[in-house]
Amino acid sequence: MNSISYQRYPATGEEMSMADCSTEVAYTIPYVFSPFDQTNKHTVKCHCCIAPIIVGLSEMNGREKSAIGHVSPGIVLCEQPRRNFRSDYERLLQTVREQTLPGTREVHVVGGIYGAELGGRDFTREYVDMIKLLGALTGDILETQLRVESGPKIEGFTHVAFQTQERLAHIFEPKPTEYAWKPFGYEDIQAIEAQRFPPSALWVLCQWMLKKWRRQHGVSAPSLSEKTK
Repeated sequence: MNSISYQRYPATGEEMSMADCSTEVAYTIPYVFSPFDQTNKHTVKCHCCIAPIIVGLSEMNGREKSAIGHVSPGIVLCEQPRRNFRSDYERLLQTVREQTLPGTREVHVVGGIYGAELGGRDFTREYVDMIKLLGALTGDILETQLRVESGPKIEGFTHVAFQTQERLAHIFEPKPTEYAWKPFGYEDIQAIEAQRFPPSALWVLCQWMLKKWRRQHGVSAPSLSEKTK
């Protein structure tokens, strides 16, 4: 089994002509996922949105199957959309688990944006929280670690085309700057969160007092997957 590989191009407006894609995943607010099947797929104009790529080897015929999504990280800010997304993503992952061979499954994320845009809200918090949610669910159901191979940008669009049988992702987006995030795995998200959101002195004190109280009363801290529910 080959791991997902990448070809990267500058965004020019002619992106999808460079890959043979048979299924367009057209964005519907606040998220959409393609069917999990053997076709090639593409989605365009991921600005603040991310594009998860899910792939595995079919248990029935040994062929590759994939799904890609177009997801607004802003889902994490609203209870009902978050709950709906969680339910739909879990259902998709269960389908992947049932139809593919263990050890052949991969989930990657591309796209997204970080920082404040034109004086608007800062997208970094919701991006990090979405990666935490996706990563926890992916690990629990597929027992594989989510990877971010093309991190969030500061402006522009990401377009992605995925050739399923080759496990080849074509990424079209602005050239990364010196501030671009390097690829990382879900296991790194807490370190990244601490770097991007350094805690205040009051927060550190509260955490110390909470840990002390837990030790005194024999209460364990919740796992990361429990925190993302």
